[in-house]
Amino acid sequence: MTTRGGYKTFNERGEPPITRTARLVFPQALHDRLMQHLFPGDDAEHAAVLLAGWHHAPSGHRLLVREILCAEEPRDYHRGASGFNALQTSFIHRAITACRDRRLAYLAVHNHGGSGSVAFSSVDRASHERGYPALRDIAAGMPVGALVVADGAMELDLWLPERTRTALEHAR
Repeated sequence: MTTRGGYKTFNERGEPPITRTARLVFPQALHDRLMQHLFPGDDAEHAAVLLAGWHHAPSGHRLLVREILCAEEPRDYHRGASGFNALQTSFIHRAITACRDRRLAYLAVHNHGGSGSVAFSSVDRASHERGYPALRDIAAGMPVGALVVADGAMELDLWLPERTRTALEHAR
């Protein structure tokens, strides 16, 4: 494991953070809304930002989804200069400042294909490395992270205020 900017990062094999101490909780209505947005039946990638309450305890981190900001295409989410879809700066700014002002965690979410398991791509991980240190600074002491979703699977990369990272233990 290496460090960059004081954060633990993925190793050369692209393995996720070592610890899995994050528990993500969705109210059923918000989970249903997110799944409908991410999987409308077109087999395309879609995105949103989750605003979540955050509680840290010795046993781990608990995130309770309170709101979903669905990215509208192509205004908020479209193919960027790197050739891959990306959330647009204006959408990210609205979401991260809302999280900061309301003392909520920021979780960017997008979908991948497949079912039963999911992982961040190398493009996803590189994007986290480029953008999340700045987002964490803007969030003023609140966690920021990303969630990737497939049919029946989720993975989380959560950047914590104390400059560590953790992954998903479970979601419900």
